[in-house]
Formats: sequence, structure tokens, C-alpha cells
Amino acid sequence: MELVYLQKSPDYCERNVQQGILGTTGRVCNRTSSGTESCDKLCCGRGYNTRQVRRRAQCRCKFHWCCDVTCDVCEENYEEFTCK
Repeated sequence: MELVYLQKSPDYCERNVQQGILGTTGRVCNRTSSGTESCDKLCCGRGYNTRQVRRRAQCRCKFHWCCDVTCDVCEENYEEFTCK
């Protein structure tokens, strides 16, 4: 009643086009998480890059009776982390 593996599992950390594996290089990760999306786990020990990102998004949206929504456009800065 034992499970036997006949083939070694592929390395999903490194890109392998023949097997359709994209690898994790360039993937966005979460520096503060301890889950599967954490930079430590997702980047396979290779480390990560940090960059400052500025984006525009709708904010302070208000619903006006009936049936209109108006929003401001806000700019926000945040750090993005990607696997090396």
C-alpha cells in the first residue's frame, strides 16, 4: 500500500519550454506573506527585485440617485516585488 513515483517531478522554478514550464522568473510575489505567494517560496531561493510603481485608479466613488456613479482619479505609489 505504498505510492511509487516512476518519474521525477519537473523543476517548476526554472523555465523549460519542452515541458511547457514557464518558471518563476519575473513573477510578482508578496514579500510579507508566508504562504505560497511569498517571495521566499515562489522565487525558489533566488531572491527578488523591488521597484516603485505609480498607478492611476478610480477612488472616492459616489452613487447618485438614480443611477449614476462618479469617481475621482487618484494616483498611488506602491512597491512591487518580482522574482529574479
